[in-house]
Amino acid sequence: MLSVGNPHSTRRKMRRSWRDLLDLAESPIPSRAITLIADKVSVLDYIITPKAGFEDGKYDDEIAIVKSVIENPNHEDGDWPTFVRQIVEDQLTFDFGCWEYVDHPKYIDDNGLLGLFAVPGFTIEKVIGWDGTPSKPRWAQRIEGYESTRPPIPLLDSQLEVLINRKRTGRVYGISPLEVAITLMDALLGVQSYQAEVASNTYPAFLFFMGKEATEDQVTEYRRYWEQEIRGLGRPGIIGNMDDPKTIQLKTMTDEGLYLQYEEMLIRILAFTFKLKPQDFSVERDVNRSQGEVSQAASIEEAIRPYALALQRRITARVMPKIALLARKPRIKELMFFYDNIDPWDEKEQTDITRIELETDQITIDEARAVKGRAPLENGFGDLTITEYRAMMGPQPIPLGPVEDDERDPLPEDTDDDPEPEEE
Repeated sequence: MLSVGNPHSTRRKMRRSWRDLLDLAESPIPSRAITLIADKVSVLDYIITPKAGFEDGKYDDEIAIVKSVIENPNHEDGDWPTFVRQIVEDQLTFDFGCWEYVDHPKYIDDNGLLGLFAVPGFTIEKVIGWDGTPSKPRWAQRIEGYESTRPPIPLLDSQLEVLINRKRTGRVYGISPLEVAITLMDALLGVQSYQAEVASNTYPAFLFFMGKEATEDQVTEYRRYWEQEIRGLGRPGIIGNMDDPKTIQLKTMTDEGLYLQYEEMLIRILAFTFKLKPQDFSVERDVNRSQGEVSQAASIEEAIRPYALALQRRITARVMPKIALLARKPRIKELMFFYDNIDPWDEKEQTDITRIELETDQITIDEARAVKGRAPLENGFGDLTITEYRAMMGPQPIPLGPVEDDERDPLPEDTDDDPEPEEE
């Protein structure tokens, strides 16, 4: 049994405790940012495809094995999007997305090969001085959090996967977008607390000054007159025999007193820390349709793509070899996990390009299908260009199943014989 004492592992020093970070992650605006990114990454469509140089092989059995692991990561999550969402959320909150490997797990439907279990990132500590030896622990888990006096549980590099989005040479741990935004969150929470107090504990916006000669009896009588004859009736009151009465304003009478513009500024800056755009938080002032589309594309490029590509590379580099070893299928290492449509705008553009290439005979039908990750046609039509297909079959749709030979019209034969000129 491996053992790691406290001196050999380092606790993470954060600007806030992990409990505070979890609470902040559940507050409305950070929760909106985390949900936008984590949800979009978790539902991306992926394909299992051969790596460059291995496209000519048949990998149907190997792909089926990989998909059985990915689609059934563990018995608690039940599906891939639920599993991925937890990893990305821990990256955004702690910059520490972790999962544990369990060989030949029990109780997982359709996956008795390799279990992937999400691990809370705030419970993981790094073992100082790990020299890369596989049999020595690289990580340690403190089950009860940072206040626990019990020694952490050692974990080998082969037992735990850690995703750090912002790894730095000057620090043992990375820093998450939520940690970057803590100062802004303090200011924002202060503004929201003030707004709630103003809304729930309203106080008058002005005082009424009756003049320095007013007696206590006059003040008492006017207070009675104000409460019984003026306040709440919506009609003007009439008074007299006063020397220069006037009001003294205590606060602004407009929404400026709620500091709404300051709150909007904080939201804009907070959006930038998560690499999102203000319109993602419903701040849509001065945003037209074309600017909105550009901002949406920028959010996908800057906020969604880095987390998706980091997960894509780690699945290919680490999970695939483990599956190959456990399944005794070395050819699985020739496969890769790939997100083929991270950006829906790119997908639409790629579809338009493929259509143009197909219509101009630059690619065959099977090559066009491969762009979408679809298998080649088994009826032989996939080897044709669209012009060759139409010359053979006319305007009818391309059949996906087998076709009898007598249903095919032969292609017109090309001859090099030029017609003899007619004699005059």
